[in-house]
Amino acid sequence: MTDTPPYFREKCFDKLDKALDKYAEVTGEPKDGVTLRRLLEAEKASGIHKPGAVLMDPSAAIALLWMR
Repeated sequence: MTDTPPYFREKCFDKLDKALDKYAEVTGEPKDGVTLRRLLEAEKASGIHKPGAVLMDPSAAIALLWMR
């Protein structure tokens, strides 16, 4: 990410932090140490995403797509 503008990096990390906050709120677990896999599996299990890879917006999955 050396050529990525600092503002863009900051915005991406803000999105990820919001997703982790939501994870902690929904599961009651602390967000420290949560893996991306666990975060995405929790979203999937909650039923917010529809079959056929239709992702809810906003969600952690969408935030991660914007980070790439």
